[in-house]
Amino acid sequence: MYATSLNVLVWPAHEALQKLKQSDDIFVIGITTTPTTDRITARRQIRTALAEALAVLDGSDASSIELDTVPGQPLQATRPSIGVSISHEVGMSVAAIYLHGAVGIDIVRRDTVARSAADWLMLARDYLGPTALKRISDAEPIQRQAIFATEWTAQEARLKCRGLGLIEWDAARESITEFDLHSLVLPLPWIGMLAIEKRGA
Repeated sequence: MYATSLNVLVWPAHEALQKLKQSDDIFVIGITTTPTTDRITARRQIRTALAEALAVLDGSDASSIELDTVPGQPLQATRPSIGVSISHEVGMSVAAIYLHGAVGIDIVRRDTVARSAADWLMLARDYLGPTALKRISDAEPIQRQAIFATEWTAQEARLKCRGLGLIEWDAARESITEFDLHSLVLPLPWIGMLAIEKRGA
């Protein structure tokens, strides 16, 4: 179901800078935050980190990087051909950069994404559709929370890549084949997914 796993580059760090200077076309950077960090502060911190990363890629100064935000629309970088996306969760914020088009990213904490099996199944039915619901229902009970979190972040990442907010599942809108999905390599309890438009689609 997922193309590959992607490492999250801890920002700022020498290894992250070197990775950005290589020839890859998808990057994910992450910053850690304290449990008391409010969402506005976390958003500002990850956007600063994203601007710094884009400046490294562009060979420019971070102050020259503009990140445009329009309510209800995805984040836009200075160069429209570069896709960017951000996601926040308690203790961590991440940003994705894709050099060839739209991208969506989402992270959750397994221990807070849903409180009970009943919650997982209800949310899966309402927002993830029958295929994801079956994967969750068919899994061993001990695995269901992790599978739900993976399915949830995959759907959120796809929607962000499309420029859409969270919506109830609709078979007419379901087009999983249009996306390459990548799982993020994150420490527990975080789980994350990244979506890009399928190449050649």
